[in-house]
Amino acid sequence: KTMLEKKLADETESRKQQMDKFKAQLGKALEAKQAADRKVDQAIAAEKRAVENAARQVEQEKTMLEKKLADETESRKQQMDKFKAQLGKALEAKQAADRKVDQAIAAEKRAVENAARQVEQEKTMLEKK
Repeated sequence: KTMLEKKLADETESRKQQMDKFKAQLGKALEAKQAADRKVDQAIAAEKRAVENAARQVEQEKTMLEKKLADETESRKQQMDKFKAQLGKALEAKQAADRKVDQAIAAEKRAVENAARQVEQEKTMLEKK
């Protein structure tokens, strides 16, 4: 019985040591997993920050391009308005010149008609004499 008790005690001690060794390995494995999880979380957080920064930069560029487009559109609109005004003035000047030419032609026509009447009158007067 004593020998059985000793064998049982030895076996129990051996199993206890194996269990302690297993618990230590399990503890190290758990710590390694937690460290890996922290690294993954840090990598995810870093990637999230990078994506947010890129999104902010894209938004800033979009805003800048929209402002540039609005400025360019306004500039073109002002140029077009200026051109339209110049074109309107040129058209008015041409119409005024056309009216003056028409008036000059009409005056010349009246002068020619008056001269023709006067010649006709003088001719009639000379024929009567």
